[in-house]
Amino acid sequence: MTVRLRRPKEEETGARIEIVPLIDIMFFLLATFILATLGLTQSQALAPVRLPASAAATASAERDLVVAVDAAGTLSLEGRALGRNELVAELRRRAAAAPGRPALVQGDARTPFAAMTRALEAVGEAGITEVRFAAEPVESR
Repeated sequence: MTVRLRRPKEEETGARIEIVPLIDIMFFLLATFILATLGLTQSQALAPVRLPASAAATASAERDLVVAVDAAGTLSLEGRALGRNELVAELRRRAAAAPGRPALVQGDARTPFAAMTRALEAVGEAGITEVRFAAEPVESR
């Protein structure tokens, strides 16, 4: 029994683009970008705060100035701990750069009311008129 190997014709020897591996790579990249985007939508503040629960909690679509107050009453702006006067000065500077930008106040569920009041006063002194409070949504039953 003789085995004949077929020799390809000259026009068949050109380069080919395989589409299946290309589709696999595109789906992998799409899934990676979706997961990365979902990871970015977590809490904007870097301070370790445990938010209180609220039935009316909604996600904020725009980028807010995030003022966090931890359980000890420490004030921080976007993850950087600041004293009250430093916080007011930094909020003024950022509010002047982007007028109308709202402030998002994240208070730990264990934060004393006096510490939250200091944060609100600092935001008010900086001239920011729109203030939002962060809360975790309550799971409906």
